[in-house]
Amino acid sequence: LWASCDKLRGGMDASQYKDYILTLLFVKYVTDKFKGVKYADITVPEGGSFDDLKALRNQDNIGEGVDKAFAKLSEANDQLSGIFRDVHFNDYTKLGKGKDLVDTISGLIGVFQGNSYSRAKTLFCGDRHYMNSADLVLVPDIYPGREVDTREVHARDMVDALERTGVNAMYIPTFEEIRAFLDSYTQPGDVVITLGSGDVYFQTKKLL
Repeated sequence: LWASCDKLRGGMDASQYKDYILTLLFVKYVTDKFKGVKYADITVPEGGSFDDLKALRNQDNIGEGVDKAFAKLSEANDQLSGIFRDVHFNDYTKLGKGKDLVDTISGLIGVFQGNSYSRAKTLFCGDRHYMNSADLVLVPDIYPGREVDTREVHARDMVDALERTGVNAMYIPTFEEIRAFLDSYTQPGDVVITLGSGDVYFQTKKLL
């Protein structure tokens, strides 16, 4: 939630963050719970799911596309009539103009994606500078979450993105290989930071 707020800072009053964040969370929840389920409490129509929002990332028409997706979801369910009335993702006065709007909404959608290939492609495989202070960044294979590997992105792509910003990065496929590397590479006093989700905290414990 804090990361989603970061995406919205500066464009609107903080009291309005909830309108955008809770709306996306609701659509994400409805999609995960009801999409493809017969006789579900909520019908998730084609073009009106969170998956459709993900497909709009980095597209010039993302603001308009998100609003249309919400309209389709609302029209398919009488109980959702008017629920998205006051939320407009094509509002340049709050979300920016042109590329700023595209980047803001794409990043906001990316925050709520699962730990997956598509999220890695959206958030990481560009010119990123937030690891520039690290002496070395080790990148294992991407954990797929609920996705199937579409071959669109690989951990090597993440390494390439880091190296383009001057970061010393290395692809090491498995946690076991990373632990073996750290055993031989690290020195007393070194700081090792693990960043990830799922069972990554187990790997931290094994390093202690």
